[in-house]
Amino acid sequence: MTDFEKLVLELRTAQKNFFRWHDQADLRKSKELERRVDTFLEKKQEQEKDPQPDLFGGETK
Repeated sequence: MTDFEKLVLELRTAQKNFFRWHDQADLRKSKELERRVDTFLEKKQEQEKDPQPDLFGGETK
């Protein structure tokens, strides 16, 4: 299991616990985990959008 998958699993567990027990600690935990998931996805999207520049500064073909 990847780190991202573990993060999402932890998020879903916190969300389920909140909706089951309505514990504010679970709500805070799920919000923090949502931020971490969002940050991960934003970084991944940026990496895919901006490929590494050519080593010698020329145009790639």
